This record gives sequence, C-alpha cells and structure tokens, in this order.
Amino acid sequence: MLKPALYLVATPIGNLGDLSPRAAEVLSAAERVYAEDTRHTQKLLNHFDIHTELRSLHQHNEASRAAEIKQSILNGGVIALVTDAGTPGISDPGSTIVNALLAAEMAVSPIPGASSLSAALSVSGFDHGEFGTLWVGFLPQKRKARRDTLAKFERFPGVVVFLESPHRIEACADDLSELLGDRELVICRELTKKYETVYRTTCSAFPSLGKEAARGELTLVLGPSTVQVESDESDALEALDKLLNAGFSAKDASKAASLLFDVPKKILYTAAIAKKG
Repeated sequence: MLKPALYLVATPIGNLGDLSPRAAEVLSAAERVYAEDTRHTQKLLNHFDIHTELRSLHQHNEASRAAEIKQSILNGGVIALVTDAGTPGISDPGSTIVNALLAAEMAVSPIPGASSLSAALSVSGFDHGEFGTLWVGFLPQKRKARRDTLAKFERFPGVVVFLESPHRIEACADDLSELLGDRELVICRELTKKYETVYRTTCSAFPSLGKEAARGELTLVLGPSTVQVESDESDALEALDKLLNAGFSAKDASKAASLLFDVPKKILYTAAIAKKG
C-alpha cells in the first residue's frame, strides 16, 4: 500500500525493458500520472498495460500544477511524475513541484531507474574518485554562453558530464576542439537503444567523426584536465572562482585549486568563504 505522496518515477532512457517492476507498480497504483509529454508517456503505459489517468506537466505549466498536486495528496492521493526519459528534475521539469511540496512539508519519494549520467560514466572508464563528477546537463544553446561554460572546465581536475542535442553537436564539437584540445572525451550516442554507440576519442578529434556521431541523443563525458601550471596565487584564485560558480562547495573548490596551483589550501578556503559571503 503506497502512502499519499508525489512519486518521482524514473523512466527508460531508450530501452523499455529498463523500467523497474517497482516503477511499474507505482504507475499502476497512482491516482494520476503527470508527464512531460503525455503522448510519449502513453506509449510507455500501453506497453505495460497501465491505465492510469495522464495529465501534462511541463516547463510552461509546472507552477500552476503545484496546487492541484498538493490538493490530491492532501486528499490521500498517490501521484506519480515522469519525464520523457530519465528522472524528473534532472535536466527535466520537476524541481518546481518538488520545492513547492517540500516547502509545504509534504511527502516526495524517488523511484530510481535508468540514467544517462550513470550509464555514460560506467562506460567512460574515467577515474572520478578524488575530484568527483560535475553534472552540467544540457549546454547553453547560444554559442558564446556555450563557449564560456566549456572554458570553465579547462583546468577542472574532475570528470564533466553534459548533454547535447543532435542539431547542435557539430558546433559543440568545434568549440570543444578549439577550447579543450587533446582532453579525453567519451561520446555516448543513443544509450540503451538499437544503435547505441560509444566513442573514446579526444576533443580535438571530435569534429572528424562528422555526422556519424551526431545522430540521436548524446551524452558526453569529459575526462579530467591534465593541464600543468606553475604555482601562482592569482591563477589559483581565478580557478577558485570558476569552481565556486560551477557549484562546488568552498571545501572542494579550495582543495582542487590548491592541488592544481600548489597554493596553501587554507588561503584558498578563506577566500572561498569570503566569496560566498
């Protein structure tokens, strides 16, 4: 018996066989399923012979759906939220609804499943233990914003994972080649689908793959930076800024900048705390 709550149900990123039995159970038991694209989700429900009512929830109506979902849960309802692929709120609609429910001290429960992030990391072969992994989601659509984002990763010592759509991948490949050169790169195309392909290459070689690598949805895994720099406090502070802006904690950002530039961590941590106010 499911408790009244909003259940964030991860759906397959390609292969329908990746829907977990628990996810199917929640979708069947729910009073309603809210979906990013009801036509897309209807095919999933039909495949598993699930007949739950579907309603739309996307970036344009997410805020207005919050009151509706709150009331359903207050009335004892079980509500499920899905996106077209993967997990709600991870580069997809969902965070607005989750924040509204948490602010109201209402139950939100995750139902994990297939993930392009974990799938791509598992086949990349990169060691991401010491500095971890930075999940960027989709890169900015505008060229300048995209290049500014990629430039931040030049000295980042960890692994970076991001998504890109097929119609922008050639421009993205040119930017990666120009800005990050021989940095290792793993390109995951059509993960879990019929034409799944994984390319192990470098940023500079990416454009030469051409249209073959630009078909379907792409998850890109950027290997750790190997840039060697001399010790310089001003460069360390600049790197610290970039890491903080990318979402790293003061502790992790100061540790990374300290190792890269051989500047005492204490100095950088103090600067990081000051920058965070």
